[in-house]
Amino acid sequence: MTPGRGLGLAMHAAVFSSKETRDPAAAAVRLATEARRLGFEGVLSEHRAAWAEAWETADVEIDGDPEAQLGVRYAAMQMIAVCPPPGVDASIAAKGLSGPGYKGHVFWDNEVFLLPFYSLVMPRAARHLLHYRTRRLAAAEDRAAAEGYAGAWYPWESADTGIETTPRTLPGPDGTPLPVWCGTREIHLGADVAWACA
Repeated sequence: MTPGRGLGLAMHAAVFSSKETRDPAAAAVRLATEARRLGFEGVLSEHRAAWAEAWETADVEIDGDPEAQLGVRYAAMQMIAVCPPPGVDASIAAKGLSGPGYKGHVFWDNEVFLLPFYSLVMPRAARHLLHYRTRRLAAAEDRAAAEGYAGAWYPWESADTGIETTPRTLPGPDGTPLPVWCGTREIHLGADVAWACA
C-alpha cells in the first residue's frame, strides 16, 4: 500500500440459519459469491428493482400535504422492510426495525393492526403471516386446554414454539419485581387471530 493513497474495500456477507436451509453455511457462501459476481452496482440495481416493485402496489399519494405524504410512505416502507420473505417461518417482531425491545417476540398487534395492510398490498405476505399462527395452533389449543378453556389461546408474546413467552415479572422503578398480567389474563388473542383469518 502506498502512503497517502486511498484504499477501497468491498465486503460481501450473507446470513442464513437452519430455519431457511439445511446447509446455512453453503447457502451463505452461494449468496455472497453471487453478490460479488454482481458487484455493488448490480446488487444496488436488484435492490432498487425490488423496491420499485413493492412501491407499485404499496404507494399512497396524498395531494397537498407533503408531511402526511412522507409519514405514510415511511410507515409503508417499514411495513415492507420488516415482512419476512417467503419460506421463512417467522412473523413480525414488535418494534420491527426500530429496536430490540420485546426480544423479537410476536404480538397480536400483527393480526389486528398490520395484517390489513398486507391483505391489501401484499396478499402473499398476509397469507404467510397467517400461516405463522396456524403452524402454532396446537400450542394455542394445548394452552387453552391447560387453562380449562375450549379452543385456542394464543400467547400475548409468541416466539418459535408458539408458547407464551411473556415474562412473569419485570423490575419496577425501585427494582421490586412487578407482575406482568397480560400473559396470563389477556385471552382475546384467539379472537384476534380468528378475526384476521375472516
